[in-house]
Amino acid sequence: MHTSLRKLSGFIGCALLGSVANAQQVNFNEIFASHTGVDDQEYIELIGTPGMSLSGYMVLIIEGDNPLGGSLDRAWDLTGFSVPTDGYFLMADPLVTGLDYDISVTGPDNNIENGTQTYYLIWTDDTALIQSLLGADLDVDGDLITDLTTLPATVNFIELIAVYDPDFTADEIFDGALGLGPDLGGPYLPAGIFKPDDNPNGWCTDDWLDFFLGGLTPGSMNPSSSCTQSGGGNGGPIGTNYCGPGNVNSTGSPAVLSAFGSTFVVDNFVTLTSSQLPLNQFGYYITSQTQGFIPFPGGSQGNLCISGSVGRYSTSIGNSGTTGAITLALDLSQTPQPAGPVTIIAGESWNWQLWHRDKGGNSNFTDGIQITFQ
Repeated sequence: MHTSLRKLSGFIGCALLGSVANAQQVNFNEIFASHTGVDDQEYIELIGTPGMSLSGYMVLIIEGDNPLGGSLDRAWDLTGFSVPTDGYFLMADPLVTGLDYDISVTGPDNNIENGTQTYYLIWTDDTALIQSLLGADLDVDGDLITDLTTLPATVNFIELIAVYDPDFTADEIFDGALGLGPDLGGPYLPAGIFKPDDNPNGWCTDDWLDFFLGGLTPGSMNPSSSCTQSGGGNGGPIGTNYCGPGNVNSTGSPAVLSAFGSTFVVDNFVTLTSSQLPLNQFGYYITSQTQGFIPFPGGSQGNLCISGSVGRYSTSIGNSGTTGAITLALDLSQTPQPAGPVTIIAGESWNWQLWHRDKGGNSNFTDGIQITFQ
């Protein structure tokens, strides 16, 4: 029900905004959050129709680093402001030249946290309600879908984007936002992200703003770049879990399957991770385009959640080791099937699950996850 409400709100938002979309619009264009020295040059640049009222628009940041993942960190209300004649609306620390909106919360610096964050540009008819939620957990049930669209207010998502640091496997990105990062030069959190030559061009997915403050363009046109703009970015949480929770294993908890990467086939970037496994046990992944449910197959303590033509990653057997996790980076062009490996193509949905050994000669399964590719 939670997801359905969010989708319904999105459809309503599209309908409400569609009638004025050709007349006026506003989007993210550039975000700069980390640099050498004290972070007093942070900014969020919006680009929009000159003269457009920003009343009811807000920029939000939701924490992605656990244990505080899901909490509302920032909620800037743009009511009373409008897009300047040059089309750039600059939200920035007070020391940034040419700012239109002072983002000071903690003082003149460090107003945008250096970590995994999901940025939202929204419109709402109750900005005070949104601001009253500062610090609150907006994902209490942990499904990575926030409660923003189930509030007693109209909330329309205009644009979402997320930035993540190297420790992304323990972090969270919300509401299906595109995730950008990390900067593999370190690896680090990207200093900043931008849309080459401005919106409506997509976010640059493998080139970042300069940590050493070179070539920044707050309040003016973004630079060109030869970066890859696949649309899939460098990944984020993907897929939909089903057939869960699984049956508990010897840890006292069910094993959990997650997927990280891109749903775009051309990116060929999907990583599966099974966690909460018993330590030092072997396991391997299985896959099929068909979901199913067979309890306790072959005397296993778990449930088989796929059926039909089942492929086994039997050449990629993993061990949970001391972390209780098994990770596998998929090659979408070598997806195992009984008659031989096949290539996943756009429009297909595939399901995965992990079978693993357990103590006492037993075995078990994770829940299942389905990924629909583009």
